[in-house]
Amino acid sequence: MRHYLRELGRVIKPAVPSSPISCFLLNDESPALVAKDADVVKMKVDWDGDPLYRVANLEVPEHATAHDEARVRAYTAEAGFSVGEITFGNWCGRPSGGLQDYTVLTRT
Repeated sequence: MRHYLRELGRVIKPAVPSSPISCFLLNDESPALVAKDADVVKMKVDWDGDPLYRVANLEVPEHATAHDEARVRAYTAEAGFSVGEITFGNWCGRPSGGLQDYTVLTRT
């Protein structure tokens, strides 16, 4: 995720003030829903022993990954962006419409 955000900061031209992104974010709400087995995308496995980074499939970890929201916010700031309002998806069992979590990054 850190590399992805750094690359966005590198390749998006300064004249472009924002960039939409979608991902799976872990926050206070999502792990509780996952623990109740309400999740659509089963992100139950910590990647490399890191509980703030989960995957759906250890054999193909890049298939679906979930990242700690606070960590993503820090990486976003490092890349020269701020996080806009987040629309949370239903991947973890929320009753919202879309699958992934969505936000717009704005250059700082």
